[in-house]
Amino acid sequence: MHTMGRQLQVCRMTLTRTATRTALSAAWLAGAGAAFAVDLSLLPPTLSFAGVPGEYRESRMSARSTLTLQPGLSWSTTTGLTGTRYGQGMPVRSDAFDLSTGPRLKLGRAELELPLTAGREMNSLYGYTSWSGGASNLSVTLGPNDRIRLEARLGSRSDALSLRTRRSTTLSWRHAFTERWAIRAGLRQLRESESGSEDDRRHLEGYASLNATLPGSWGWSLQGTLGESVRWNGTSVAPRNERSTEISLTGKRQLTDSWWLSGTLSSSQVQRLGAGFPVSSQSGGVKLQREF
Repeated sequence: MHTMGRQLQVCRMTLTRTATRTALSAAWLAGAGAAFAVDLSLLPPTLSFAGVPGEYRESRMSARSTLTLQPGLSWSTTTGLTGTRYGQGMPVRSDAFDLSTGPRLKLGRAELELPLTAGREMNSLYGYTSWSGGASNLSVTLGPNDRIRLEARLGSRSDALSLRTRRSTTLSWRHAFTERWAIRAGLRQLRESESGSEDDRRHLEGYASLNATLPGSWGWSLQGTLGESVRWNGTSVAPRNERSTEISLTGKRQLTDSWWLSGTLSSSQVQRLGAGFPVSSQSGGVKLQREF
């Protein structure tokens, strides 16, 4: 008999405010008679609100700027402020600040991004949490219909009790059959460890998705994931092995020039190898978004 865990997200509404892009240009003279031009593009702050009545609400403000140093080389920076409130059981309040900045280089068919990230969160229940990290993202266009991407990430997260380190590598491939249909597949490797303890987790997964843009302003995505984890906590004689599967269906439709409706249904199962029964869960959500 399978143990069933059900999670239903009744309603989620997001309101996003965007504005027309503003471009500022500045030029400096370098050396005798030599000119060096730099273009700075600023996007106005984006405001968003999301929540489930009586349970959860979130507000976020973010801003993005891009500094073009020379053709093919730019520097992008994104900052964000997020406030979250939970109303069920014991009320919990969380406020966070995040920053991402780094260069972007485009050379022929290849594009390389090297962002650095940092952030800090204040939670009324757990106190302060800080995180930092970096990534290397390389994308290569193989042809008019194919593109591959290699991502490597390293990050750490610390609070008053622990310091956790996370490393991940992802290789993905995208192929477009037509302008409306495309497929994406990839492999992801993840390792998490905690400083000062023997707690260590390694995870390997493969995923594939079919994406479609259909008449009537509809967009659909069907994705499946298969993963396996090995966890060692230093207190067990043998490591704990788990196998997980997940399938999800996401749809999005443009209702008017400024309104969007989207929804997601997903089903997942986790099986601890050699012990117990699998744990299954289903979830769903609906989001209404307006841009103005």
